[in-house]
Amino acid sequence: MAETRVSFNILSTLKSLFKKTTSAEAGKKMRDNTEKMVLGELEYIYLPPLKSAFLARVDTGAKVCSLDAADIKFSEKEKQVSFVVINRETQEKHTFKKAIIRNTTITRALKDEVRPVVEMDVKLGGEKFKAEFTLADRSKFQYQMLLGRNILEGRAVVDVSARNMLG
Repeated sequence: MAETRVSFNILSTLKSLFKKTTSAEAGKKMRDNTEKMVLGELEYIYLPPLKSAFLARVDTGAKVCSLDAADIKFSEKEKQVSFVVINRETQEKHTFKKAIIRNTTITRALKDEVRPVVEMDVKLGGEKFKAEFTLADRSKFQYQMLLGRNILEGRAVVDVSARNMLG
């Protein structure tokens, strides 16, 4: 009888180790000491207080996230920037006023570009945190946002063959 229980426990443990996980389950899995979210090449991300999510391209080559911002106005005196974010899919918009953390230079093919870096509240896969974003006119790009390594590092792994792993 004791041997049967031991065999059952071993089989049960092995079965749980090899249990097939769906992509949605894998994406929603939150990190503890070893587990990380699994992201696809495209993911939805929220920027509170906006209620609608943005479809963002996950870019492991980008050091810092980039956000499409319109009507960017600098206040040198206050070291702040105000800008408008409009969700292209829902047309929801919000005006943000943020402190400029620093300026960064983005290397482009034709000429380098200096962009302000701000800290934004973010919600990704049920996790809420703050992250740095460069502000840029991304109106000519397909995606309004790039998720860079500053969000990915220690938090997520990327499956480039998948999309929208977080549901």
